Amino acid sequence: MTHGRSPRGVLEVSRRGVALTRRWAFVTIGLAAGFSGLAVITTILTGIPLLLVEAAMVLIPLTFVIVVVRRTPRPIVLEVWRVVRVGLLAGFAASVVYDAARTVLSILDPSPYNPFEAIRLFGLGMVGADAAPALVFGAGFVIHFLNGTTFGVIYAIFAGRHVRTLRVALVGGMAWGLTLEFIQSILYPGWLGIPNVVLDEFLVISGLGHLAYGATLGLGVRRLLSRKVNDGGAA
Repeated sequence: MTHGRSPRGVLEVSRRGVALTRRWAFVTIGLAAGFSGLAVITTILTGIPLLLVEAAMVLIPLTFVIVVVRRTPRPIVLEVWRVVRVGLLAGFAASVVYDAARTVLSILDPSPYNPFEAIRLFGLGMVGADAAPALVFGAGFVIHFLNGTTFGVIYAIFAGRHVRTLRVALVGGMAWGLTLEFIQSILYPGWLGIPNVVLDEFLVISGLGHLAYGATLGLGVRRLLSRKVNDGGAA
């Protein structure tokens, strides 16, 4: 005697399958978005030129995107893309605020510490020491904003899309900013050769900058996703 599934049971299995596919797609793209940050960490820890590491790491998101697009129903792909786009936009805006905050803080509290030295080193790792200073800083800012925007995607996917209130958006974004600050505070002082005499200034300027980044990111993701829902899109 065979037992068939009831229509309700078949529907429940189908819903679970869709939910698992949706979760897999979001997690896969969210993890892939960390490629540039991972490249910077690898360069700091190993000394391998950033250009080589970025070129290798960029294959990660490209591969993951291809897999997700080919194996995921189109409605889920579009949903993931909406969240990714929001993360990119909010992450870029948050990066601008981050730099503005650090600039203002460095002016208010003059010290030998240069808050943009990491950007110069990013540029050197991309185009080499023989390049013109403008090209070095230009390449450095590309990596800097690539990091800021992809960090925004990570936040939007793993936290921002679940937020329902402005307060939680603000706190969650700032918590993510402080997480980035914690990682940076471990890696950057040695990499940048920051002496102990200006280490406090570095931590204060960097910490407040990341709080500004996180607050902007959290509120930006919340507002953009809410706007898309009100416009009839899924978020």
